[in-house]
Amino acid sequence: MWRNKYVLTFLLLCIMSIASFVIIKTGNANNLQKKNYVIVTSFYPIYIAALNITDGIDDIEVYNLTNNSTGCVHDYQLSSKDLKLLDKADIVIVNGAGMENFLEDIINYYEELYVVTATEGVELLSEVTEEDKSEEIHDNSAHKHSENEFNAHSWMDVSLYIQEVENITEALVEQDPHHKVQYEANFEKYKKKLNKLSEQAMDINHSILTRGQKPNEYGVVLFHEAFEYLEKLCNFHIEEVVDMDENTALSAAQISNIIDKANSGNVQFIIADENTGRAAAEAVKGECSVKVLYLDPLTTGEDDKDSYINGMGRNLEILKEAFVK
Repeated sequence: MWRNKYVLTFLLLCIMSIASFVIIKTGNANNLQKKNYVIVTSFYPIYIAALNITDGIDDIEVYNLTNNSTGCVHDYQLSSKDLKLLDKADIVIVNGAGMENFLEDIINYYEELYVVTATEGVELLSEVTEEDKSEEIHDNSAHKHSENEFNAHSWMDVSLYIQEVENITEALVEQDPHHKVQYEANFEKYKKKLNKLSEQAMDINHSILTRGQKPNEYGVVLFHEAFEYLEKLCNFHIEEVVDMDENTALSAAQISNIIDKANSGNVQFIIADENTGRAAAEAVKGECSVKVLYLDPLTTGEDDKDSYINGMGRNLEILKEAFVK
């Protein structure tokens, strides 16, 4: 009898162990199945695109590697927190065209990390090299990135940004087909909004051309290289580009040079980012007859999926008021 009791106890323990093992295995399988798909973007404009494409999908996590207030990331340095984020990423989306040079070595280290370049196949403006610029225009205080072959700020052209958003969508569908229907539906929804912006831009361009503005009638100085993508839209001539950020300031010689050009009639407008170019623009404006337009380069902003739509909409209204007369 005692022997049968021990046998029964042993069998019960075995059954309990097997049951526990099955429960644990099932729980782990469910956890794996429910594991969120992690998307990491390189900086703000790409982050906003990803928010729109993944809108309303519960098991998707979207993180921006750099802070939403960082701005252009040419000189960004990765932190240990950034590395941990990259380590858990299923996919990393970058702008490309030299914008994220800080990521090159890290991407090579994470060999299994899937990286999407949003500007793949997008027709970018060529970056003006130092040989193409006179020493008079660029002294040593100018902030420049001549090592890059292209101007990476293509999101300032709405039609190019649409191509980038489409590239991102196609990559997500390929890598995460489970959410294919949602990705594609969100893309079509966002594309409709972007197409309205594109139509506004085309209307501005059409109005400028039909009113008889001569090519290069207006000379413009840009205080951010992102604004080079507006030259064709507004039919102006870029006299000078000074790529300014929060760490740069114009020298007295540069300010004097721009004032001379304005007084000679070669410069009628300055286009600047209010956050980084206001002081320099106002210094020039105080010494000559030149109009200053403050536009948003859309490299920073709120954690809001409509921020690109709203920001570019404001930019277009300012350009329309200035150039459509």
